[in-house]
Amino acid sequence: MNNENLHEAQEVINSLIENPDVEVFITPYKNQFEKYTYDIKKFATAVVVVGIAILLIALSGLLGYVSDEVENRSKEIAIRKVSGTSEYKILKLFCRDIAIIAIPSLVMGAIIATIVGKDWLSRFCDRVSLSPVISVVCVIVLLLLILSMVVINSLKISRSNPVEYLRNE
Repeated sequence: MNNENLHEAQEVINSLIENPDVEVFITPYKNQFEKYTYDIKKFATAVVVVGIAILLIALSGLLGYVSDEVENRSKEIAIRKVSGTSEYKILKLFCRDIAIIAIPSLVMGAIIATIVGKDWLSRFCDRVSLSPVISVVCVIVLLLLILSMVVINSLKISRSNPVEYLRNE
């Protein structure tokens, strides 16, 4: 509805009402719907903003952890490289060690998020089912992100000169 249609409809309603003391106003359904869903949209926006902030904080912590872990094991990488281990095997070793920690953490996070999400959605009359596919996709994306950080940091050391890391020994 545009303003002209709304004004015409208001005039028709006013002409049909015989009691001049009663005022009836026409408001579009869209306005009423937005009024009732404003708090929900505000909460959803806050959840998204906080979720992004938490994700950025977690990823920066993860980057620090991975960098520190690779730096601590830089001599091990150098020794493996000198002994003839390929870059692929070095990366596989690091990815496996990180995956042992990351996979259970991500699965537990997905389970907790699903439980909290279902509890939150149970407060609404119209319920949307939470698909487990969403949780699986999130876990896979986060795992790929974690492993890519490990690969990037490990490659930096495994492609460098091993003498730099073994010099102090």
